[in-house]
Amino acid sequence: MIRLNLELPQYRRLEKQLPDICPDVKFYLESSDETLVKLGLSDVAPCVVAFELDEDGFEKMLDDIV
Repeated sequence: MIRLNLELPQYRRLEKQLPDICPDVKFYLESSDETLVKLGLSDVAPCVVAFELDEDGFEKMLDDIV
């Protein structure tokens, strides 16, 4: 399992575009903190995205994207 810290808008783009490039890659939004935005402490919500891949699979996915 690989986890990335992203901003929520980045995750939304990833959610739309990655399935076209790597349809077999499974990923999901593990957590998001939109409360920081509501409180005015952040411009965008930070989030954690989990990929159901090992390191080799993640590297292969990155190669496919590039």
